[in-house]
Amino acid sequence: AQSPRFGNGYENLSRRTTGGKIRVGDTIDIKMAVHLPWGFNGGNNGKIFNVRFLDSLPTKTTMLNGPTDSIRILTNEDLTFSRYTPTTGDDAASYIANPASGEYHIKINLGSSPNPPANNTITDNTGSRTINLTNNWPYGDNPKWWTGHIFSTSYRVRVTGNIGDTIVLTGGRFVYKLSGGAADIIVRGVPYKMVIGQDDLLCTGGFSINYAGESNGTFGAGNTLNRPGGPSSLVPDYGYISNVSGSGNVAINDGFYGIVNNASPWSGTSRTARRVPNCSGGAIAPMDSCKYRMFGGNWEVEGDHTGAATKWGNNPPAAGQTGGYMLLVNADYITSDAYEHTVTGLCPNTFYQFSAWFRNVCRTCGADNNLNGTLRPGVMPSLSFAVNGIDYYNTGEIDTTGWIQKAFLFKTGLTQTSAVFSIRNNSQGGGGNDWAIDDINIATCGPASSLNYQPLLGCNNGTLVALSDTVRYRYNNLYSWYKWERSTDGGVTWGPPPTPTTGNITPTLVNGQYQFITNYPPFLAYAADSGHRYRVVVATTEANLNSSGCSFADQSSVLLKLIDCTKIVDASITLFNAKIDADDIATLNWVVSTEIDMVRYEIEKSTDGNNFTKIGSINARNVNALLEYFFTDPQVVTETVYYRLKIINNNGTFKYSKVISINKAIEFQVNSILNPFSNTIQADVLMPEAGVIKMLLYDSYGRIVARENKNVFKGLNNLTYSSFQKLASGIYIIRFENNNKLIQRKLTKI
Repeated sequence: AQSPRFGNGYENLSRRTTGGKIRVGDTIDIKMAVHLPWGFNGGNNGKIFNVRFLDSLPTKTTMLNGPTDSIRILTNEDLTFSRYTPTTGDDAASYIANPASGEYHIKINLGSSPNPPANNTITDNTGSRTINLTNNWPYGDNPKWWTGHIFSTSYRVRVTGNIGDTIVLTGGRFVYKLSGGAADIIVRGVPYKMVIGQDDLLCTGGFSINYAGESNGTFGAGNTLNRPGGPSSLVPDYGYISNVSGSGNVAINDGFYGIVNNASPWSGTSRTARRVPNCSGGAIAPMDSCKYRMFGGNWEVEGDHTGAATKWGNNPPAAGQTGGYMLLVNADYITSDAYEHTVTGLCPNTFYQFSAWFRNVCRTCGADNNLNGTLRPGVMPSLSFAVNGIDYYNTGEIDTTGWIQKAFLFKTGLTQTSAVFSIRNNSQGGGGNDWAIDDINIATCGPASSLNYQPLLGCNNGTLVALSDTVRYRYNNLYSWYKWERSTDGGVTWGPPPTPTTGNITPTLVNGQYQFITNYPPFLAYAADSGHRYRVVVATTEANLNSSGCSFADQSSVLLKLIDCTKIVDASITLFNAKIDADDIATLNWVVSTEIDMVRYEIEKSTDGNNFTKIGSINARNVNALLEYFFTDPQVVTETVYYRLKIINNNGTFKYSKVISINKAIEFQVNSILNPFSNTIQADVLMPEAGVIKMLLYDSYGRIVARENKNVFKGLNNLTYSSFQKLASGIYIIRFENNNKLIQRKLTKI
């Protein structure tokens, strides 16, 4: 026979619908959910005896025991079944503010017509009664559920601690006997922990994506209902269903989950398919039958969230049609973890943002004490986010109003580099509590910086350049370490500038943000400095500053544009790239839209990106038309090499093109990218072989706002993506994918 299941949880009444962190002064409903299967003690005619519940108040809280407060027994739908006063001796519940040794703060006698307890010890069974678990109608005690009895005890407390304190639920005890003379059986709940926090100001400035599990949190895509591969991290308290099927009659029952591209077990495509109680009568058109909904007419027929244009998500894909996957959960009867993943490679002393999209998938799953359907959502999903076993955030109740994103911030310790992220079902199951999750994102919250120098034209006698950078962040004493860097190849590689400049500056509070200003020593720049870029890299510690994975450069850089003050060379190059053939011979190709008084193009080559040597030249045609040129390097490419064009006018003035690179052992690389951008994004992508580049553009909330596939050839490709006029100004992440390799950059839209 099955055993009873018992688990404690909580509901933040102050944040019941909105969700958020536990705050000082919040009202918390402490619940202890119990699932008693039908007749699990069949040897005693489906009865258990002397049933009672005991608990001590969670730490950092006080009991609410005023004249309007109560201790309650709740049904599976969170409705009050029995109500008791928080005093002693007048009913079946007792509260003691200062319990003696061996006593508990709270005691509730359970069963049919219970009486007051004699004391609040675990051994006293005075007044406790019997629960009849038979399912023979109308016998058996309420509250009932389809699989037995689901109910919970409840009492309310107020948070009294300080920000940063940890509230510990003691776990509670559910006590019963199998017969009148048998020994007590004691079942203890899990002692969950919650941190007291404050409302977060989520990332709106710089950020970088760190989470790479489950296809970067999207769970991937495919043309089969069930994802071929299982979850990356199995959840111990839940069962994974790999073969959800209408024809095979395999559903996602309570305490199980699957990874599917459609919530319909038959891959239905009609979101308006019939649902209970309107499943019979009249002609049923294809896809309109209740059978296309899980459990014969209840769950939604819906697709996933990734890239969706509205809160209702993507259209449900038909059988054999490709669609994005999501994790679909039928929550367990008691509170328990429903998702878990260990993330490594985190940076110490750094703020991270954890976010995900959720959806309540059943609007008709409610049922009352007599097992009658209520045609309501019933139990609303309420989910807790935990890091290393400590709750940081609760979603609040998730209604049936489409996909909704929930997010919170947490900070790693001084030496912390990994964390276990988990999502717990915090509502008792039964009659609802069915939900989907998609687009999980764990991102570094970085600062925003702005350089004060605007590109200028210089002269032969030099131009004085004074660079300064203002770094702004919402939180104090974090990104205070900095260093200046310079790039001489258009932002492909970065290194120390001629005058290495690094340090630590204490930020000050300015207009609600903490900021500091760092100045680079002024210098004279000449034509040879044209095209050099400068930027500032910041980190939370000196050690992080020297780690490429834990320092932060938000791509805010300044480009020096300095040329001779004589006639500016009038030649506009719209394309400059290189490709390498099977014999390791490099061919350069450039396109010119304008040529006026041009003499020639000199091709220069370098092995280090700094020191260039002329390897050939091509005379200009000086034709008022779009012109294309080709040049083949006479030497075989054996290592990484760099090329640039020296564009020479008939009066002797010249200017240089951008620098491009190529390698015999080519790897998939993004060498440079236009940043900031306005309506067009340009990127130089190095390819090891011909193929397809998949581009995804994410906004600061992790939503896909643009995507495009392009065919590319082996070598350096100059890619252009257009039509971003409607995008709002702000921070974006662009991601390039090729053969399961990902490269991403952060961009600023102006």
